[in-house]
Amino acid sequence: MSSSGGVEVIIFLQNRCIKFFEEKGADSCEKALAFNEIEYTQNAIVKLLLKPLVPFVIRKLLKYGVLNRCPNGKYFLDREAAYKFKRSFKRFLPF
Repeated sequence: MSSSGGVEVIIFLQNRCIKFFEEKGADSCEKALAFNEIEYTQNAIVKLLLKPLVPFVIRKLLKYGVLNRCPNGKYFLDREAAYKFKRSFKRFLPF
């Protein structure tokens, strides 16, 4: 394992999650997605290995305002916050 302690995996998941919301156009409560609709990879083995980290990544993106939660429990992307997040050091923080 690298000396970064798995930060690459977290960054990969963050980027994939943001890209998924962008591709689906989920940028408002009307277009929001449920947690079980979020796809971060098509590879079944990778999905199985990364599944435990997904709730952690979602919480982190919520914390920094990249994702927002609607009253119905679904999530949508704040495109401006995502843009800023991807260019900040916050994405490297493990929490």
